[in-house]
Amino acid sequence: MKILCHSMAKAVMQFWHSVELLLDKDVPDHNCIGGAVESEKVDSNEASRDKRKNSEMD
Repeated sequence: MKILCHSMAKAVMQFWHSVELLLDKDVPDHNCIGGAVESEKVDSNEASRDKRKNSEMD
């Protein structure tokens, strides 16, 4: 349950960070679909790393 809560909180924070970047006038327009796909690849790698860390701690 702890891992699920951590993953959900992280996803929400990343979502709001992305929204802030898109709304920021200093950031040029990005292709949202391409950015989302790229972000998903990074997030899945990071999530796997987090799962390993958490399982080692338990």
